[in-house]
Amino acid sequence: MFFFDVSILYAILHEAIYCQGEASEWAAERVMATIPEFQMRGSKPIFFTAEMIFQSMFQGPYPELSGLGEVASLIAQKKDWPTLYDIAQLNRNEVPVYAATYLDDIYVDYDLAQETARNIKGIKQFITNSMDHGAIRSRTEDVLKELWKLRDDTMD
Repeated sequence: MFFFDVSILYAILHEAIYCQGEASEWAAERVMATIPEFQMRGSKPIFFTAEMIFQSMFQGPYPELSGLGEVASLIAQKKDWPTLYDIAQLNRNEVPVYAATYLDDIYVDYDLAQETARNIKGIKQFITNSMDHGAIRSRTEDVLKELWKLRDDTMD
């Protein structure tokens, strides 16, 4: 179970951070309704939804989110989100960028992450399959050690 008492903004803005020029309109919920494996039917196994946020989460099951449904709905309906990335600026980047990239990340598609990284001038990546999406929290020291190596341009 996800505890929203420390992640209220995450819940409200989760889909919006991916929008550009259109509304999310509860995208995960709409897509999930079109995929049979997500439907509870008898004893068949169902797919998990990982980090997805649904409109129903603001309607009672999570006390931390109750009372925020109207705000969340307004954000889900907002259509005038700006472009996520200024590709030309990323291509001209002069700020050091060090990224941890997880090969088998269940939340971030590796190929899309590489496509984004190719647009950032000077990026250095620590690419691994020995850690996962939550490693910055669960293995902070290990992740930072690898990123510092990139910064210092050292290898073991």
